[in-house]
Amino acid sequence: MVNFESRFSTAKWGFYDTSWTDEGGWENKMVATQFSPYWARTAWPCFDEPRLKARFKFFVEHESVYDAVSNGALESRESIRAGWVRSIFEWTPPMSTYITAMVVTNYRYLESKTESGVATRVYGSPSRLKHGKKPA
Repeated sequence: MVNFESRFSTAKWGFYDTSWTDEGGWENKMVATQFSPYWARTAWPCFDEPRLKARFKFFVEHESVYDAVSNGALESRESIRAGWVRSIFEWTPPMSTYITAMVVTNYRYLESKTESGVATRVYGSPSRLKHGKKPA
């Protein structure tokens, strides 16, 4: 396992911070990833090549009013200090770095389950989700 820290990008690629405005005009902060085709290497040390695969286990520390989302299922969420939590995700299957994903947001989601019981979610701002439907 490799431990590292990274700063957010100011561009809309790599691991970057951004925001969205709710219906009341409030700005809501979030961070997200856009790694395709080769920006994963701006977020952490890696070989960002499609033919190279690895398994990932993400630990994301964030304010407790937000949720973290990643490629793996959420394994646990533990308090680490006042107002902060660590979201720990299950190991991913082998994958290229450019398709890994992380988001920390206060978006909400619509959820359903496939016939085999796999949960699927669609995330978005509450104003957008009210026009949506649960994923099939």
